[in-house]
Amino acid sequence: MELYVAIAAAVIALCSLAVSIWQGYISRKHARLSVIPDIGIYFSISAYSEFVGIAIENNGLGTARIKSIQISNLEAKGSPETIVSDTSGWKDLLSVFELRNGRVRWASISPGEGIPSGEQHKLIEIPKNDPDLELLQSRLRAMVDSFGIRIEYESMYEEPSVFEWPMDQTGQNPSPYTLIRWIKWVRTHLRIP
Repeated sequence: MELYVAIAAAVIALCSLAVSIWQGYISRKHARLSVIPDIGIYFSISAYSEFVGIAIENNGLGTARIKSIQISNLEAKGSPETIVSDTSGWKDLLSVFELRNGRVRWASISPGEGIPSGEQHKLIEIPKNDPDLELLQSRLRAMVDSFGIRIEYESMYEEPSVFEWPMDQTGQNPSPYTLIRWIKWVRTHLRIP
């Protein structure tokens, strides 16, 4: 009889140990998931919006630490031309897309910088009171259609992620870039204003 009691006690102890290990695993997984950043890009071309320009935004739950950033002109002659690579090329960004004037503001973002949850980092901002606002808005629209951006970032737990615009070159997930091209094709071929 004592043998059965000892075996039962050992089984209960092993089950308790297994539950404790499982609980630790679940707690750790929850802690990691509760601080995952989610980087996206925000295009604002309408004069009625908060600002006119392009921003990187973090819609995730934790701070995104930037590892690298590249901005390319996809419609350059030949192959895509890299304009911005981490800390270099930011001054050329406005010139390449013909947005340079004394009033258009730009802000670089460097590797190691963080974007807190729910915050934006404005890359390009056009003042709403700019006398050339309509011209600059049309050039900004053209920029959105012809540029690519790749941002490598990580969470507080150093878990890497990548954001790319236009998204998913494999075609598995239709990207907004693909949608914009499709809408332009439909408008052109069906003569929709």
